[in-house]
Amino acid sequence: MKKSVHEVLLWLFIINLGIAFGAGIYEARIVIPGFADTPPHTWPNTGLLFWVYVTTGPLTLLTLANTYVALKSRGPQRKWHLAAVGLLIVERLATFSYFIPTMAGLMGAEGLSQGEIAAALSEWQLYNHGRHLLTLSGWLAALKALTLARPAGGDKRFFMNASRVELRRFGAAPSYLFLKFPQAVFLAEKSRSLGRAFRFCAVDRREGDVGEWKSQAQFRTRSDSHVCALHSHCGR
Repeated sequence: MKKSVHEVLLWLFIINLGIAFGAGIYEARIVIPGFADTPPHTWPNTGLLFWVYVTTGPLTLLTLANTYVALKSRGPQRKWHLAAVGLLIVERLATFSYFIPTMAGLMGAEGLSQGEIAAALSEWQLYNHGRHLLTLSGWLAALKALTLARPAGGDKRFFMNASRVELRRFGAAPSYLFLKFPQAVFLAEKSRSLGRAFRFCAVDRREGDVGEWKSQAQFRTRSDSHVCALHSHCGR
C-alpha cells in the first residue's frame, strides 16, 4: 500500500511537470512576445487564469510530497528522484522569489516608460529559459526514477508466470476426458506436441474394446440408440 502511494505521487509529479513544461513553452513562444507592444494593464493575468491551478499550488505541493517520498525511498531510483525534486525546489524558489513578483510588478507598474518595460520583460524572458531547463531536467529525472522503480521486464514476467499457472492447471487435469453416453465412452488424450490436435478414443462398454479408427474423424449420431462413434486412428 505504501509503495503504491509513493508510485502514485511520482506519477502525479511527472504528469504535472509535463503539463507545466508544455504550457511554459507555449507561453514563452506565443503569449509573452505579444506583451512587448501593448501597455501592461492590458496583459492577461496568466498567473491567476492558469498557473495558479497547475504550478503555483499543485506543483509546489507535489514537489514537497515527492521530496518526502524520495528521502524515504530505497533502491536505484532514489538518486534520480532526489535529483528531480532538487531541481524543482530550485525552480519553485526562483518562481516565487523572482518570476511572480517581477511579472506582477510589471503589470501593476505606473509611470514606467515603454523602454523600461520592454527591458524588464526581455530580462524576464531570458531568465525564463533557465526555468524551462530546470523543469525539463526535473521531468526527465522523474521519468528515469519511475523506470527504475519498476523492475525491467516486470510486465513480461507477470504474463509468463500467468501462462505457467494456466499450463500447470491444464496439465493437472485428467489425461482422459470422459464423455458419457448410454452406449459409448469417449476418451480424450492430450497431445504432447502443442501443434497437434487432440485425439479421441471411443470405448464400447459392452465389448470393452477400443473401436477402429479411420484416417478422417467423423461423428455419427443415432437418435434411436443415442450411440456416437468417432472414426480416426488412435496411436501413441
